[in-house]
Amino acid sequence: MEAKPLGSYPNTGIDVLVVGTGLAGLTAAIECTRKGHNVHILERNATINTAGDMYFMGLSATRFFKHWPEMAKEYDSISLHNAWIETFTHTGEVMIKPLKVSDRLRAQGLDPNTPPGTFQMRPLVYKMFVHQVEKLGIKLEFNRRVIDYFEDEKTGKGGVVTDDGKRYEADVVIAADGVGSKSQKLVGGQVRARPSGRAMWRAAFPIEHLDKNPEVKEFFHMINGTEPIVRTWLGPSTYALTLTRDDAMIWIMNHD
Repeated sequence: MEAKPLGSYPNTGIDVLVVGTGLAGLTAAIECTRKGHNVHILERNATINTAGDMYFMGLSATRFFKHWPEMAKEYDSISLHNAWIETFTHTGEVMIKPLKVSDRLRAQGLDPNTPPGTFQMRPLVYKMFVHQVEKLGIKLEFNRRVIDYFEDEKTGKGGVVTDDGKRYEADVVIAADGVGSKSQKLVGGQVRARPSGRAMWRAAFPIEHLDKNPEVKEFFHMINGTEPIVRTWLGPSTYALTLTRDDAMIWIMNHD
């Protein structure tokens, strides 16, 4: 697929309404703009939320960067390329000594030069997407909490209603406002959250806090003093993961 940057498509006159400013909503807004559509975003919060810790972004989530070379360059600069990984049992025994991602792939007979994605810090990635939306001049309204979605077969329009009674219409409505989105009543029925029987705990804090406990600081050191490392613990119905990098310490635990 060849790259088709901004300006490759003529204006379509199609109005697109995006509800939600998570990565899905921002990606939809950016790509719809590239395709020549008129985009309007609604966000229920008063401002952009850049909080968060880390996650792994697979290649399928970033293929569209080929159309946005500046985003691709920035994404590459903030990615944790070929990080170190060490794995323990839940009792603390070393299962796999510290190895680069490429070496872990090689050990499994996979191409070491083609990792399935990269470790990312959500605040950095999210700010990158927000800056792109701002750069494109996409209209974004805050404090717009959507309480209902509708379709009008006569006009061929869809739209939403916010908690203050205001109605927004568009040719296309993209509901990117999460699992509890009211749009579900139009596309198969409302989905309610149900207990999974598991709990997730996540935390992120400035790396300087490790200075308060020398023993903890020593254990969670970076490789060679400067290279980030991901440590994982595996056990019965349990796993944990930490990331040590030069500016932050990340903790993630999942258990029954």
